[in-house]
Amino acid sequence: MKITWLTDIHLNLLNRNQRLAFYDEISKADREWLLITGDIAEPPLTVTVLEELCQHVPCTIYFVLGNHDYYQQTVAQTRAEILALCEQYPQLHYITLSEGVLLQPELAMVGVDGWIDFRYGEATEAATLRYADENIIGLTLTPQNSVEAIISKRQALADADAAHLSKQLTKMIDSQAKKIIILTHVPPFVKAWWHKDFLFDEDLLAVFTAQATGEIIDQFARQYPEINFLLLCGHVH
Repeated sequence: MKITWLTDIHLNLLNRNQRLAFYDEISKADREWLLITGDIAEPPLTVTVLEELCQHVPCTIYFVLGNHDYYQQTVAQTRAEILALCEQYPQLHYITLSEGVLLQPELAMVGVDGWIDFRYGEATEAATLRYADENIIGLTLTPQNSVEAIISKRQALADADAAHLSKQLTKMIDSQAKKIIILTHVPPFVKAWWHKDFLFDEDLLAVFTAQATGEIIDQFARQYPEINFLLLCGHVH
């Protein structure tokens, strides 16, 4: 098994020629699958970048979305656009809305976007205001959309993803998977929150982690110690 794993590539920051050079570098690697754990670009360029990857990188692509991939759109709109794109390109797989994939006998892949859920620790008021208010339609601070309302919406998204991850893991285990790769964007555990070679800042912990996702992974890892779980996440650079 040979894979290439990318995360937080933010290709909206590159022009087309720079992106093509990036794809060329990826294509030089010998791999079966390309895995991406979110923050691919920002709309409307996210769809463009995924389409370019399909056209220039000859392999199967599995991915989840990050918070930047939803900017300036609703969650529902973004996911609908991504699903439509996946229908055009059979090699492109948005794992978040799948039932999980059996890659090989006993090797499976599952994944969800994961959402910051403000549950690990207590963020400062300034950090909460900064990270709750994000450029995603429905998650932006307005007179009608308070910080508390935004946090509640984020927790609902996080809980929905966690519930779906539980279903994916159950299905893959029922399919006799012995090794399971888990893709997600937001770190689901405290010790997965690294930034620029430093472990977490407790004041920011709550706004950079997804406890709901972590609880599901921990539950399955404890229940099935004979299964090898590999977690790949991003978000914190």
